[in-house]
Amino acid sequence: MPQDLIRPMTSDQADYLRDESRLIGQAEWIAFPETEQQLREILASCRRSGRPVTIQGARTGIAAAAVPAGGVVLSLTRLNRVRGMKQNADGRYVLCAESGVILSRLRKQIEDRHFAVSDWDEPSRQIFEQFRRDRTQIFTPDPTEATASLGGMVACNASGARSYRYGPVRRHIQGLRVILADGQTLDLQRGREKAAGRTLNLTTEQGGQLRIDLPTYALPQVKSAAGYYAADDMDAVDLFIGSDGTLGVVSQIELVLQPLPDQIWGVTCFFGEEEQAWQFTEQVRAAGETGLLALEYFDRQALALLARYKAGHPAFARLELPQRPFGAAIYCELQGEREDQLLEAVARLGRQMEHAGASPEDSWVARTAFDRDQLLFFRHAAPECVNLEIDRNRQREPSLTKLGTDMSVPNDKLP
Repeated sequence: MPQDLIRPMTSDQADYLRDESRLIGQAEWIAFPETEQQLREILASCRRSGRPVTIQGARTGIAAAAVPAGGVVLSLTRLNRVRGMKQNADGRYVLCAESGVILSRLRKQIEDRHFAVSDWDEPSRQIFEQFRRDRTQIFTPDPTEATASLGGMVACNASGARSYRYGPVRRHIQGLRVILADGQTLDLQRGREKAAGRTLNLTTEQGGQLRIDLPTYALPQVKSAAGYYAADDMDAVDLFIGSDGTLGVVSQIELVLQPLPDQIWGVTCFFGEEEQAWQFTEQVRAAGETGLLALEYFDRQALALLARYKAGHPAFARLELPQRPFGAAIYCELQGEREDQLLEAVARLGRQMEHAGASPEDSWVARTAFDRDQLLFFRHAAPECVNLEIDRNRQREPSLTKLGTDMSVPNDKLP
């Protein structure tokens, strides 16, 4: 093994044995590649020596995908540069970023229109100057944990609240660079490398030929993260998005940006009974509200847990909660060009609450970025409280394991 790149694990690197799943693994070696060439060398060496590799990003996932079961931990945290910018055929800005870039950092750079461009090529710098003069852009995927890495988001095809409108990460990826287990490299562009039916033929940069027979199953028509993405005549890019690193290591990602909506408001609606929240959700979805970005559900237990942690944990002291208990809450996020459009949309939500048997008085409306951040803190606090609860109970029962899942069902299958 290249000893300067793959080193024995030490006791002060224990954090690399776990992620937000709260499971703890074990590994003998660890590597922190800083360049794509180093990444290729590490993977090729591990393949020759037969050592298993666990790929890690920011370790924010709750499915234990970053928890090692022996072998080598491959941390991509030092592959953290934004490499350039271009425009695609639709005129959208496209950022070229390494897998270890953290989402919150990237959002800030996009918002401030500030990147370290000294190493960018001249075409990238020219596009960046245009980007600085243009309207504000955003990268729309918004997973619960803003400290996720871009590579991790691609690996699990992350979604988040705004996937209701924008869809998961897959829809916003134009290209990938992927390092295979033997160190060979694939450079993939959406629309360029495509399957013929269910057969995909790819050529690596080193000249290797790959024939991939894609799965023959039909994907469900609801949100699903099960199995590899497969469809007739599909883009090769889509096979690697959501593959959890099992097919190769993504080293670089091309992200498609979108113009920031002129105005974004958040609305949290509270309901005395869960059935009212279900009826409200069905009405909102059936109405086809064009400006709806997000629609998220909190049950009675989640609201009670938030209230308990607000009362007893300093980290949640600023958490805003209703004055009385409720059976459920629905968080809605709306976009529009003008304030009057959003006022009308909020009024429609109020009428839909009344139709479901609830009161519009039992709702919060966030019209500014500060107020919306407060509502987002409310949303993100729920999984944080669950993790703290798991940690607290694990002190009494060390073998306790967290099982978390998302569910997606058609409207007509709701209770």
